[in-house]
Amino acid sequence: MFKVVLSLSFFSSLALLTIGLYLFQTQRFTISGYSTSYMAIRSNYKMVVAIRTARRQHPTVLGVVKRLASEPSFRDYKLLVWQSYSSADDEEIRQTLEGLGATVFTQRDVYPELSNEDRIKITYGDPLNQVKWRTNHVLDFANLLERSLQYNTDFILMLEDDMLPAKNSLDKVYLSLHYDVPIRADRLGYVTFFSMSQFALPNGMIDITTMIGAEGACALGFRSSFAPRLIQRLRTHPYDNPVDIALWLLIKEDKQLHVFERIPNLFQHIPKESTLIRRKSILKNSENRSIRFVYDENNNS
Repeated sequence: MFKVVLSLSFFSSLALLTIGLYLFQTQRFTISGYSTSYMAIRSNYKMVVAIRTARRQHPTVLGVVKRLASEPSFRDYKLLVWQSYSSADDEEIRQTLEGLGATVFTQRDVYPELSNEDRIKITYGDPLNQVKWRTNHVLDFANLLERSLQYNTDFILMLEDDMLPAKNSLDKVYLSLHYDVPIRADRLGYVTFFSMSQFALPNGMIDITTMIGAEGACALGFRSSFAPRLIQRLRTHPYDNPVDIALWLLIKEDKQLHVFERIPNLFQHIPKESTLIRRKSILKNSENRSIRFVYDENNNS
């Protein structure tokens, strides 16, 4: 009898161990000097939604996350928030975000690339502080995108913290990425769900590969398989370009990749809150608004 119980106990433990190994796999990869090890979670989430937030005079991230968390299917998606170094001491915001269901990562230290100002590469003729701000955003984006990979979803939606969603935006983003992209999966660069372009375009999934540039890096959908290439690009050249330009160059170099815009847009910029306000030359209109955004497509409003 004792042997039978012992055998059952052994096989039960073995079964639990097997299940544990199935649910969690340790993955390690090195990208341009960054060696990363993390637990890859076999999840049932449809998509990772990842938001980078920085310090603002009037924080916007809570309003954005509350809107997303109120969507009926919110629990089908994994929400990640990256607190940039400038907002690392916002403990109240962090706790509120976690209470809303977000997993929060906080950048508490200055990036090594920014610790020695004499080694920072000045680009675009920008002053040093502007280059540091831009480089911090590039590295935040790369790190958050990397964290998103651990959930083993097919799709990742990267959002800025001042992008208000349309009604049921998460399901619409997922369905657009899953069913509406009219090319092979390995030829998708990304889909933008926001644009500042003032040109009228028809509704649908529009190929904008030859006219990209007005979408920024505000609301971008990727296949997870594309993410490592972008992470490598951003970490290899952190000072050279902002995220949207780095993406554009990557698309330009690979003649097979395509970029699409989903119209109507599913995200709208919160007016007068952009950190780009410090560089007025970038602004194409006073509020960086999308003329293609529709909150509720059923009511066309």
